[in-house]
Amino acid sequence: PPAINQFTQALDHQTATQLLELAHKYRPEIEQEKKQRLLAPGAEKKAASKGH
Repeated sequence: PPAINQFTQALDHQTATQLLELAHKYRPEIEQEKKQRLLAPGAEKKAASKGH
């Protein structure tokens, strides 16, 4: 069947590596990374306000 036939040819090693590196950039962030990203702008604002 056509649905199974698509898996008869695999990518070569170099192309597969490039694809996985590209996909790695777009993976969903984990909770800890998200928390750090969201807290970073607030920390900068607090540091700037303490300086005045």
